[in-house]
Amino acid sequence: MRHLLPLCLVLVLLGTSPAAAGSLDLGFYHAGLSIGNSPRWNGLRLNFLDSDVEEVNGVNFTVWKSKHPQHSRMNGLLLGVVSPEAHEMHGVAIGLGGVGADEMYGIALGGLAAGAGNTFRGLALAGLGVGAGDGFKGVGTALLAAGVGDRGAGILVGGLAAGAGESFDGILVGGLAAGTGESSHGLQIGGLAAGTGDSFKGILLGGLAAGAGEDFHGLGLGGLAVGAGEEMRGVAIGGLAAGAGEAMRGVAIGGLAAGSPDFKGLALAAAHIKSESFTGFAASAYNRTTVEGHGLFLGIFNYCAELHGVQLGILNYAGNNSGWKKWLPLFNAHFD
Repeated sequence: MRHLLPLCLVLVLLGTSPAAAGSLDLGFYHAGLSIGNSPRWNGLRLNFLDSDVEEVNGVNFTVWKSKHPQHSRMNGLLLGVVSPEAHEMHGVAIGLGGVGADEMYGIALGGLAAGAGNTFRGLALAGLGVGAGDGFKGVGTALLAAGVGDRGAGILVGGLAAGAGESFDGILVGGLAAGTGESSHGLQIGGLAAGTGDSFKGILLGGLAAGAGEDFHGLGLGGLAVGAGEEMRGVAIGGLAAGAGEAMRGVAIGGLAAGSPDFKGLALAAAHIKSESFTGFAASAYNRTTVEGHGLFLGIFNYCAELHGVQLGILNYAGNNSGWKKWLPLFNAHFD
């Protein structure tokens, strides 16, 4: 009995609890050190393969890809050689292969990929790709792609592409392309193209093209073209062309052409400015207004079906002037 007493004291001090199946647990009430696949633990937990885990709070280290993580919750520091996974993660997760969860709140660092199947809130960094299937709020950076399948907000940077299937409010930067499927706000930069399929408010910068499928309010710069399918309000500068499909309010500068059916503002282009209704200042080789023009038109040939202003050019046509006054060299004008 005297020799058993020290051993009993050691066991009491260690607080060994009944071990869960497949684990050696040293501690009190599921707290302390666990080696193996304990389903619930608080403290330090070391395991080769997590399977059917319920909840871990503290530090969890696993070697292999998790099995059946759909009901697990992990809080704290999560470390993995291949891929730490859980249904819900809160804290810092680091995996040489990747990091994944249905819901992730905190910091995810993955050698290949990091993100969440549904919602992500926090910071995600990975070698190949980062993202979330549903909602993303935070900062995500990857060498290849960064994106969200639904809506997002914050900053996403992808070596090749960055974007959202629906909307994104914040900053998108893609080495080749950046964009969203629906209305968005903020800054989008694409090495080749930047834009949105719906409406956009903010700044779009595209190496070749920048634009919005519907309305665009803000600043657009494109190596070749900048535009909006419907209304553009702001400044549009395109290496070749700039304009809007329905209405333009602001400044449009195109290397060759600029215009909109309904234009109010300043338009500059080397070759051609075309509109149906124009109000403001237009300067190009050929200024063509097919309905009515208000303001000053400067070019080689100025054509206006109904002029309310001044034309300066080699040849000027004002359709609402009478007789020989319709066609005049150098100068033409009409004032009501």
